[in-house]
Amino acid sequence: MTEEINYSYDGGLYAELIRNRNFKEDAKDPAHWQLVEERGGAGSISLDSSRALNGAIPASLKLTVTQASGDQRVGVANDGFWGIPVRPDTPYRASFYAKAAPGFAGPLTVAIVSAAMVSNDGATVQTSAQVPRVTQDWKKYDVTLTTTGKAAPSAENRLVISAASPGAVWLNMVSLFPPAWNNRPNGNRKDIMQLLADMKPAFLRFPVAFQDRRDETGLAGCFERPTSGRHLVQDRSESEDVRAGVGFFPFQLLGRHVLQGAENGAIGR
Repeated sequence: MTEEINYSYDGGLYAELIRNRNFKEDAKDPAHWQLVEERGGAGSISLDSSRALNGAIPASLKLTVTQASGDQRVGVANDGFWGIPVRPDTPYRASFYAKAAPGFAGPLTVAIVSAAMVSNDGATVQTSAQVPRVTQDWKKYDVTLTTTGKAAPSAENRLVISAASPGAVWLNMVSLFPPAWNNRPNGNRKDIMQLLADMKPAFLRFPVAFQDRRDETGLAGCFERPTSGRHLVQDRSESEDVRAGVGFFPFQLLGRHVLQGAENGAIGR
């Protein structure tokens, strides 16, 4: 039996590395997000309900850059679930929705950096990529961040999205995934799934009272639903916050992978 207790799904089985990716953990403050100001750059971050991604996610994170030129950078950092783990020779798939204010078009740099960079300059950049241009309409952006063979395994890292010129940009549904079980997009952690498979269970029981079905294509579509039932866009309780991409369909895949050894993760195809 599995249960969403003590982050056993979000921050556990589910491979998502970003915590509070849709900015719903706290209605007033962007929990687990910090402002990054490098080499004299200056700016601010805030939750903004006037630029909602859709009706299901009422607020976005606004990054305002007031001073940035040369090698100065201003951005936002997410500390993940007790840090973001990094391993050598590993591709990480980052994605986010962004909307630029008039007069700002990017570029944005997406990077995994050691935690020290959040508070001072000169920390290690584990891997980075660039989004060359951001439009004034909501759009999804995807980049792949690949570490080198020289990257030392570590857990004290952050995801940073930053700009090097003044302006404002809104962000939402920020996501970062390592390679998942069976290389499935938005899938489960390899190590935990392997442990489950090695146990050779005869059956698996999952809680269903609060979990809604995630769209089988991944993130797309699941957060578009209005607030009915308990799913990605709702709190399960005041004390135990769940933003799970884990729902009925991923549970079906998990059972099939673990109990039947399916390799392609397909159901009903």
